[in-house]
Amino acid sequence: MKKYIINIVIIVIYSVLFIGLYNILSTKILSVYYGLTTKQQIDKQFADLTSQRDSIECIYLGSSKFYHGINPNLLTPCGYNFGHDNDSYNQMYYKLQYVRNCCPRLRRVVICFDYVSFCVFSETRNYIYHNYFPDEYSQDYSKNFYNNYVYPYLIGTKNLPKIIVSIFNEHSIPPPCLTKKGQYITYEEAHKDDYVKYCTDIYDLQISYFNKIVKYCQDHHLECILVGMPNRDGEYWNYDKDFIEKMNSIIYNAQKDYSCVYLNYIRDKELLDVNLFSDVSHLNQYGADLFSRKLNIDIKKFNDY
Repeated sequence: MKKYIINIVIIVIYSVLFIGLYNILSTKILSVYYGLTTKQQIDKQFADLTSQRDSIECIYLGSSKFYHGINPNLLTPCGYNFGHDNDSYNQMYYKLQYVRNCCPRLRRVVICFDYVSFCVFSETRNYIYHNYFPDEYSQDYSKNFYNNYVYPYLIGTKNLPKIIVSIFNEHSIPPPCLTKKGQYITYEEAHKDDYVKYCTDIYDLQISYFNKIVKYCQDHHLECILVGMPNRDGEYWNYDKDFIEKMNSIIYNAQKDYSCVYLNYIRDKELLDVNLFSDVSHLNQYGADLFSRKLNIDIKKFNDY
């Protein structure tokens, strides 16, 4: 019996060591072809934000639409793109608190008013966000042993097909790049018939966090600007009349109760050209530059007015 237990312990130790080594090597291989891992991206954003804390006056918070589509180098005042893939309003709220505590010159908050962000409640990056957010953030989530303790160590195994493809295939597209100002640039090309299907069930919790964000801005005398990002036909078809009316009522209340500014580019024809996108939902580098210049002009016009 004792020998059996010893053998089991040895197998467990070797398995843990193998998975750890595999994750390290797989991360290095994938970053060559696919850019930074999710953890590396988020850690780099927090580190870059902190290193620029004394110059940042504006923060851009949002989902992947902002993460890909905002180039802070083309906007004033000095800002940082703190968006990320799958970020919804609960993550944005705690990021806002983090930024205000970190950046003493913060005076403007620009929020992505993204329809789908009201319909997402993601926990797959909580093993990273737990390192930066207060314990209160976790209280909205049920205790999930897999996501909290197993998933972080098995990420590499999910990427095994990518690793095999990376080794044996030629790569004509450069890996994505995360700029010093927080923008995530990819180099794929969109197609005219791109489409995506979203669940459009709205989380009351996300509405609550959205309202917390705009109230937090008002309470701390931060200028709050809400921005509707361009939605191509392949994405916009998900939203029926009732859904859009619900979104319009949320915006109306934010403007009425918290004096937010809303700049709506959701169906702006100038920004819906397929050549400005890297896929169905995200602006490419050229689209992001065009959009950022336009946004900068419109914010300035509004403030001058």
